[in-house]
Amino acid sequence: MDKLPHIAIIYTFNDIKGFPGGQRGGIKSFIDYFEQFLISYESINDNWKGETFTYEFHIIHSIKFSSEKYKILEELGVKSHFIKNSFGNTMMRSNAFLIDIDCDFRLAIDNDLIGVTEPDFDFSMDIQGGFGGCKWNRKQWEDLCEWMNLPCPEGTPLINGTGSFSSWNSNEYIRYITTKSDKGLFPYWNAGVLLIRNSISKYYGALLVSACLKYFKQPQYETPFCFVQDCLGVVANAVTDKWSTLPIGTNMLCLYNQPEVVEFNKNYKGKVSLVHYIMLNKNQRFGPMIVEYHNKIRKKYLNHKD
Repeated sequence: MDKLPHIAIIYTFNDIKGFPGGQRGGIKSFIDYFEQFLISYESINDNWKGETFTYEFHIIHSIKFSSEKYKILEELGVKSHFIKNSFGNTMMRSNAFLIDIDCDFRLAIDNDLIGVTEPDFDFSMDIQGGFGGCKWNRKQWEDLCEWMNLPCPEGTPLINGTGSFSSWNSNEYIRYITTKSDKGLFPYWNAGVLLIRNSISKYYGALLVSACLKYFKQPQYETPFCFVQDCLGVVANAVTDKWSTLPIGTNMLCLYNQPEVVEFNKNYKGKVSLVHYIMLNKNQRFGPMIVEYHNKIRKKYLNHKD
């Protein structure tokens, strides 16, 4: 019997109130980052059965947790890695690809994800990511990639007119989930879920840091802070030609301010593996599940009586 691939599931966060680029709206407004991690851990442990891969949990942080929280992690068997991050509370994600971990693949994920069913990863690929929405048009991406010394991926961004750092949208994601095709789409990936082969992880991480610093310093387009998400896809394209899009439902975005996403989530009957509750109200689909897990982990691990 062939050995199943072993995945290191990696979270990068500090136990703080917020950080640049973070979102605290909706149901997340009353769930702190450590609690989000516990919800993610508990739901994955409950619902991923290890049928197609095995897994373990890691946390990378640059601000120390309380002794009580370290004790919780130790009892859960979660490996914590305290690092010195040169960029403060930004660019934490790149460390998920750079630290020494013995595994076959790394799964770098956001805290605000709940595991519903075991994902259908394609282990023949080097990297898999899921769409977000391009902030820049094709000409701007060509300029940015030239500045970062990276090849510009194929695909036409769906943004209308001239883009900017603050042009937040989910155009590529919406096109993908509604057409069930990634043909012709520019690989702007949401940072929620990224799977990478361990043998190329450090190369990817080093190039990601370099690209993000150059992106931040690009003189033509204003970028107010280092934001790793914007560079995930273009760096993947530079590192390997064996990258692909995660299946629909593997990074299922919840965005209550975008009607097309709300309607899709409400009616989608396909497989759901990881729900990314970026902006979700508790009365929407998956909201009650998050509330249930939040109550569960507060009682089970944090000694709350309510």
